[in-house]
Amino acid sequence: MKNSIEGAFDNARDEILAQSMQQDAERSLRQTPEVVTQLEADLTSGFWFRVDEGLEIERFGLKGKERSKVSKLAVGDQSPYQPETYDVNNGVIAVITKSGKVFVTPFTKERLQLVETAYKPGSIPVVFSNGEVPADERLRQQWEDLETVARAEQIKEKIIAAQKI
Repeated sequence: MKNSIEGAFDNARDEILAQSMQQDAERSLRQTPEVVTQLEADLTSGFWFRVDEGLEIERFGLKGKERSKVSKLAVGDQSPYQPETYDVNNGVIAVITKSGKVFVTPFTKERLQLVETAYKPGSIPVVFSNGEVPADERLRQQWEDLETVARAEQIKEKIIAAQKI
């Protein structure tokens, strides 16, 4: 018999999985034949976090809490950062869109597969991959919510993989 903590965890997990499955269903209704169009739709759907120049971030360093700002990411011919590229670091995926906008999201296999089909690998800064978080409380909560959804998707991916064995 499960104790109340295990039962509460199971209920919370089931609720997160149900929400994730609903989001998957809604996403598949939006899908178009062009993968890039699908990715662009996902980038603005709330599953990704847009990183703008000047975004204030903080992390804990040797001197305690440290703050800094995201600098302008020069994109183009004379830059090592090219449009329509992606990179992954420490469980975070970053992409640079065709228009030069930078988005990040916590890693899931599904998101990475979508990115891999639309963009080419590149070496770009991956904000939030080394313990940074937005300094603004509202933006920090948005990032933490994305991490929670990604964890639920990762659990779902593991469950599905285990069922195939």
